[in-house]
Amino acid sequence: MQQIGRGTAIIVVVSDKSLRSPYCMYELLEIHRNLNFADRIFPIVQDDAKIQQLEDRWEYVAHWKTKHKKLEELLQTIGTGVVSSSGGFSEYKRIQEIAHRADELLSILGRMNTLQPASLEANNFELLKNSIIDWFQKLRSEG
Repeated sequence: MQQIGRGTAIIVVVSDKSLRSPYCMYELLEIHRNLNFADRIFPIVQDDAKIQQLEDRWEYVAHWKTKHKKLEELLQTIGTGVVSSSGGFSEYKRIQEIAHRADELLSILGRMNTLQPASLEANNFELLKNSIIDWFQKLRSEG
């Protein structure tokens, strides 16, 4: 996940399922953590991922807040003494970070000019290919 986050140009497929997956969301966090998030990603947004409207994005934020709260309550019940730092506790910390940063990440994605699967397929992904080529040419010209 950390290696993906350090990528120079990253194609991100965004779906409802990925926005509810702790692994996919953590990968997004890793990409964001390594700066220039919006400049390094080429998001392809599936129809089921509702990120354009605030209330839709906040549904995902509520999902992560609820998930974190449930885990927090379970952690209080079982106590930190029985939780392994290399096991469940590290996963808990990832979910905690997702819950705190989901609004920021989804707001950035919601403002971006994202690629739609149907338009990509219609021209054999030429739009995506050209976007990546243009991006690399711009990067080279900047030095």
